[in-house]
Amino acid sequence: IEVCDWSSDVCSSDLSLLIDLQQPTEISRLSLNAMTYMDAWIMAPTAVMVSVSDNNKKFVPIVSKQYPVDTDTRKRCISTYDLNFNAVTTRYVKLSVQPSPTLPVGHSAEGKIPFLFMDEIAIF
Repeated sequence: IEVCDWSSDVCSSDLSLLIDLQQPTEISRLSLNAMTYMDAWIMAPTAVMVSVSDNNKKFVPIVSKQYPVDTDTRKRCISTYDLNFNAVTTRYVKLSVQPSPTLPVGHSAEGKIPFLFMDEIAIF
């Protein structure tokens, strides 16, 4: 499954996305892109977690990665976040993303809540 449009929001708490694969499917990787564009108040996530479920009720975490909070106030890039894990067969995938907490020291809007832009969420 792929979602191919930029999704953005000001996120002061974790963002959670539920993906229904429609049938049990073997998966072993999730990938997503996130933008950093400090001038526009856009920062990348600081953590990404993938959980799976067969019934959309009880989710089991299968992989989680932490990322450092960016402090470069001039940074502009698109980064790919790949999460590899042992193959599992599941129908439901929950993607939890922790946004950067605030714009960094030295930014013209220091301390304000940044936007989170993500796209191209792909499950393999």
